[in-house]
Amino acid sequence: MAVTFNEHSFIIEVGTKNNPVEEWLCLKTELLCILETLDSDAATPIWRTMRLIQEMMPELDIAQMMFPLKKVS
Repeated sequence: MAVTFNEHSFIIEVGTKNNPVEEWLCLKTELLCILETLDSDAATPIWRTMRLIQEMMPELDIAQMMFPLKKVS
């Protein structure tokens, strides 16, 4: 893993052995599963954060369009 810092942003680069789009989506799912085990009460900030993360993530076909350097199959 590497982190690159720019003037107004930072980039976290994580190496993958397979399709980076699919691994990114799987990582998001795994993080949500971990958070869900902490607290399932719908009124908590953790639950709201999990839902926000879920809603921000695209489906696989849309995510693949975000990877313009090469066609992902």
